[in-house]
Amino acid sequence: MPRALIVDDDPTVAKYLAGFLGQHGYTVRAVTDAREAARAAQDFQPDAAVLDLMMPERDGLELLPELKAACPRCQVIIYTGAGDIEKAVLAMRRGAHDFIQKPLNYDALLLSLQRALEVRHLRAENTFLRQAYQAHLGPAAILVFSDAMRGLLDHAARYRATPDVPVLIEGESGVGKDLVARYIHHRDDDYSRPFVAINCGAIPRTLVESELFGHAPGAFTGARAEGAPGMIRSADGGTLFLDEIGELDTGSQVKLLRFLEHGTFYPVGATKEVTVRARILSATNRDLRQAVAQGHFRRDLYYRLDVGHLRVPPLRERREEILPFARHFLREFAERFANPFREIAPEAERILLHAPWPGNVRELRNAIERVVLTQRGPVVEARHLAFLGGESSPPEVPPAEAPLPETGLDLEATMLRLIQRALEKHAYNQSRTARYLGISREALRYRMKRLPIPSIPSGRPE
Repeated sequence: MPRALIVDDDPTVAKYLAGFLGQHGYTVRAVTDAREAARAAQDFQPDAAVLDLMMPERDGLELLPELKAACPRCQVIIYTGAGDIEKAVLAMRRGAHDFIQKPLNYDALLLSLQRALEVRHLRAENTFLRQAYQAHLGPAAILVFSDAMRGLLDHAARYRATPDVPVLIEGESGVGKDLVARYIHHRDDDYSRPFVAINCGAIPRTLVESELFGHAPGAFTGARAEGAPGMIRSADGGTLFLDEIGELDTGSQVKLLRFLEHGTFYPVGATKEVTVRARILSATNRDLRQAVAQGHFRRDLYYRLDVGHLRVPPLRERREEILPFARHFLREFAERFANPFREIAPEAERILLHAPWPGNVRELRNAIERVVLTQRGPVVEARHLAFLGGESSPPEVPPAEAPLPETGLDLEATMLRLIQRALEKHAYNQSRTARYLGISREALRYRMKRLPIPSIPSGRPE
């Protein structure tokens, strides 16, 4: 039942109002001493308050801020005489929901209370939805458990402050490129700006241009009679996210390039130019440089999109994140499906750590969801992960035991590649690289001089 607080210095009016609202489904508390109103509001936490504006002990206008401070979500309705309209307007500016003139119309009061409760409900729902959006799609949705991802988000935050700079986000499928895009889009909890995501690979080639740029009424057979604004125009004032940009056909690439350079375009079949201002983010799981070299992607468009650049590393390059991700997903799905999973057994942890995860974080999330759906807690055991390749962790194959190619092996090139990879793994720190390779630092330097690789790249520590 909704709660209503009545504040009126006239005991007869307060008693009658309490009885009237009680008959209409309200739990009511009446206060006749204005000096006790704020304390009553703090104790009772009403959904709405009915406040007399003119009282001898305290002016209702002075009392209003105290009521709102004691119960921030309470919707306050004031009632006053005809001569106090200016005060009523001022009260509305200070946070009152509505005002009603005396003599009090009780049907009008019920209607005003109903609307006040609807406003309170909508605000609570809006707060919940914002929190849910933040948790699942906003910046808070990005879980960070490694220095690599912290560094990536630091760069993303710089791009967030420069909306005119296009940013290309590269990474394998499932690494979370869309979450990084949303991270760049959001700033200062401003949810009013649109975020329009377009999967360029999911639109049929015959419809790409009209879907992106819109079309005039009757522009082609099957076109909407009223025309269509297009997804780019829908992003005006916000962010346009072009996912899988490498799948865009060459004809649409030309028109997109013109829009990126001038901020204008012509909808299909239109003669009037349209201007749109939007942040441009794009993402791909392909090597666009190779696509450019092969003639599948326009070089000028690539350079226009790649002003800002982010590479989201695959999960295998940040294995320290596997177990934190797995535990997070386990808590999430255990709560969602009411399955009492609480922990992961050491043997299961080893399987997770050694799995290749070609589908990256998305695949890991789906694997944990599958376990929670098909098994019973409280512990994820190795047998629960048999679908990943077995109940025990696969042994690591030493480089010397790796299969040899049938066509022959260039030993010097192989040594070069192994040392180069070891140096890269340890940020070109020679002491750590030497320990990793099981040789002395002097031996490492000797081999580095013998092989055609730079001793220390510019700016790297020894």
